[in-house]
Amino acid sequence: MDVKNKVVFITGGATGIGLATAKKLLQEGAKVIIYSRGAKILGKSDFDSAKTLIIEGDIASREQVRKAMEKAVKKFNSLDILINNAAVAKKENFLETTEKDWDFMIDVNIKGVFICIQ
Repeated sequence: MDVKNKVVFITGGATGIGLATAKKLLQEGAKVIIYSRGAKILGKSDFDSAKTLIIEGDIASREQVRKAMEKAVKKFNSLDILINNAAVAKKENFLETTEKDWDFMIDVNIKGVFICIQ
């Protein structure tokens, strides 16, 4: 797929697979929005500001996602591709998983995807 000049919004883009994907897409000529709760860890000077927008936010918050999408469209004039990469998991014994932990996983892994797609 040719992504040159496409605008790509990546959730969970500050680390791991999301960050590697963002870097690869930038190399291939895409404009990339990195949206993540952990965006603060990224050095903005490590990215070309003309092709990259880094936004700290929570995908489970409809308002935060809306504002991030607005910033992205304002900067790049469109959104072409959404990569719902953000995800969380708790590595405890299932019987020891708290309701708070369960709600957090559902909020990020399911609700967040739903919000971003809408």
